[in-house]
Amino acid sequence: MQELPFRETVLEELVEVHGIEWLAVFAYFDETGMHGDAAPITAVAGYLFSKDGAKSFRRKFDETIYPLLPPNENGEKTYRSAKCIPGRDQFSLLPEPEREHIVDLLVDAIKKSVVLGVCIAIKKEDYAKAIASSPKLRELAGDKYSVCLIRCAENMAAWLDREKIPGRVHYLFEAGCAYQNEANAILAKISVSNELKTRYRWHGYSFVDKGPDVPQLFAPDLLAWEWQRAYINANNPQQYTEWRLTLKRLADGTPFIPEMETETSVGIRALINVFYGLTLSGGADGGQAQ
Repeated sequence: MQELPFRETVLEELVEVHGIEWLAVFAYFDETGMHGDAAPITAVAGYLFSKDGAKSFRRKFDETIYPLLPPNENGEKTYRSAKCIPGRDQFSLLPEPEREHIVDLLVDAIKKSVVLGVCIAIKKEDYAKAIASSPKLRELAGDKYSVCLIRCAENMAAWLDREKIPGRVHYLFEAGCAYQNEANAILAKISVSNELKTRYRWHGYSFVDKGPDVPQLFAPDLLAWEWQRAYINANNPQQYTEWRLTLKRLADGTPFIPEMETETSVGIRALINVFYGLTLSGGADGGQAQ
């Protein structure tokens, strides 16, 4: 099972329809720093929800956050940290205290509903060095987004194993990333590898548009934005004096796995991908595209 028809009904109902175990957990990823050169890193953030946790998050969102969101140019009430926190576009009419109140409510909803947070990032210069030293790595390892995304899935599945929590994961990604097609090709090959499906607790995956019908995607949006801002501020103290406490609140008391990929780990990712046939035909367990 790959693409689920999210537009026909809400996510939580589809969980029941498609028979995902109630102990199954869901991963929601987002990306930031992918468009333009302003951000020095590429980061993929994710939150893991139990089935009941996903329902709880929606209830809290509908009750406390949705009524406060200003409609965009299409009349849709949606959340984006890159617009809400600095007060851009439809959020420009809201004073800063009101925008931060929205963020506070989102943090509260996250803290009360998620199981695990993960944020994987790589410095763009480290990825560029890896590719420059061996141009073939670009094809074998995948782009920056794919490198971080697959590592997110590995960390989440490994955490479930360590905690001895049963259940399969349906991975949900925000649609529209510039590198979505390449990531989708890798994910499709994972879906036909019995070994990797077991390793990643794989139930399936979907790319969906961010919007109020799948509000769970707003949670990793905030985590990715705050993690990137914290990284920029910490590494440029003379230029940036902003120091937000939101990331500390998100990580306080909630299992959280932050990780920086390196030039070396790009090479390791290439080796793993080749072994399983994720970026080349063939592989150890029938990983070739079908």
